[in-house]
Amino acid sequence: MMRSKLFMRGDRPEALPQALASGADVVSIDLEDTVLPGNKVEARAAVARLVKDLPNATLARVLVRVNSAQSGLLRDDLEALVGTGVTLFNLPKPESADHVREACDLLSNLERARGMQDMSCKLLLNVETPTGLRCAHEITAASARVAGLQIGYADLLEPYGIDREFETALDHIRMTVRLVAAGFDIPVYDGVYADISNDMFFRAECMRAKRIGFTGKSCFNGAQVAIANEVFQPTPEQLVTAQRIVDSAIKAFAEGDGIYVLDGRIVDEPFVAGARKLLERAKEIAQRVQS
Repeated sequence: MMRSKLFMRGDRPEALPQALASGADVVSIDLEDTVLPGNKVEARAAVARLVKDLPNATLARVLVRVNSAQSGLLRDDLEALVGTGVTLFNLPKPESADHVREACDLLSNLERARGMQDMSCKLLLNVETPTGLRCAHEITAASARVAGLQIGYADLLEPYGIDREFETALDHIRMTVRLVAAGFDIPVYDGVYADISNDMFFRAECMRAKRIGFTGKSCFNGAQVAIANEVFQPTPEQLVTAQRIVDSAIKAFAEGDGIYVLDGRIVDEPFVAGARKLLERAKEIAQRVQS
């Protein structure tokens, strides 16, 4: 459950302490787009050295974005990193179930070879190409290792002349990906916004994504992290309402009422399920922050 995920270049490992100090729930160390082709080998080795020395509490706040299945670099990335303590890998640009299964097969083989428990490693999938969006259900269904979905707006929009700030288009994409994630009961995360000088628009994007049921958002700097943490944190008012729904449902259901009125609003099982999930999410966030 990540309210905020801060990008960090894999060829700048010295930036990790500052990234962690930003307050981001998770730091995403990148080996893909932010690392130039000529720097990828050294970046991979540097990241492997970096994470091997991290305490478990810090590792819980780190994921690594590896290169795509199509790149020819995925095997090398995973061979360098599986067994170092990192257990969540961000797979960019999957466009078919085969791309996901290739990553999962590599993970399975490496887990066995390195004496790790099966299914120790999970995948966060990026939906960031037209084909990936069209096949979002297929790639999500490819493996139980898929722990979440994330939208990648730059690759999905920029090459095709689609305005990054055209919210009607963005909401269509968000709703599509959100409902796929809902079908598998996994979280979904909104993509980055590159204009780091426009905090007002970033906040508005966070609010729109939250209303569609997103769990958090990727960030480029500490200011964006602070906004995402604030927006995606359930409010005290939301938690009070959710707890009242759950408590009143226990009484109503015990009395044989499957539908009832609370504060002038109809309540039945879907509303109760939503309230329970909100309370569970708040608990998970609190545990992450305390750790």
